[in-house]
Amino acid sequence: MRIFGILATSLTLLLCQSSLIFSKDITPLQLLFTVKQTFPDCKELSILISKELLAKEKKNIARASSQTQIKATIYVVNSASDIGSALRKIKKGSVMILFGSGVLSESKSRLYVLSKCKPKKIAIVTSSNDYAQSGALLSVVWDENQKLKTVLNLKHNEHLRSKFTPDFIQTVGIKEVIE
Repeated sequence: MRIFGILATSLTLLLCQSSLIFSKDITPLQLLFTVKQTFPDCKELSILISKELLAKEKKNIARASSQTQIKATIYVVNSASDIGSALRKIKKGSVMILFGSGVLSESKSRLYVLSKCKPKKIAIVTSSNDYAQSGALLSVVWDENQKLKTVLNLKHNEHLRSKFTPDFIQTVGIKEVIE
């Protein structure tokens, strides 16, 4: 009976620990660090984020911005019209971090963001695998072994192909390239 109790407790702890591992989010620091590694001359970028997530991550974004010395302009996005308004303000050829939550995680929004960023040559960095597969330049995600993985999508970012040589890809630590 005692062994059964120990086994049940061990199994419960194991399941709780696994759920914590699988729910682990990519941090603002990890995203800004990826930008700094990939675009060392980047001094400022834009961030699209929902109001709810900003309330949770505001201090982390400020800290990451300070640590990487990249000025972050935050655009709070709660509706489709907010997305359009924010994208009109973002400069051509700039870098944008996109937190794919709320309205930004919807398929229509994803297609809209990608269609507006491509002509302006805005490099999208995100933690969303859906955005990576659809056309975002860089995505920082957890792989099946719970290791951080950076995915590069050159299929939809031809204008940056010459920057991403095999040596550069290896130096930056990009694990997967979509061509």
